[in-house]
Amino acid sequence: MYDIIIFDLDGTLTDPAIGITNSVMYALKKFGIEVDDRSELYKFIGPPLKDVLWITTALANRML
Repeated sequence: MYDIIIFDLDGTLTDPAIGITNSVMYALKKFGIEVDDRSELYKFIGPPLKDVLWITTALANRML
């Protein structure tokens, strides 16, 4: 018998897109960047956040 069950919620059992994109929208808004089309943020799902932030031209230009 097992005492613990661990789920890897990577999109197989759940759809994390709304939660991830909401978080990214919130963070970008703190830098004054508004995103109207949520699908533009799907690139944030999967790779490490630090890598994807630099792909986002508007944020990279603000931080340089």
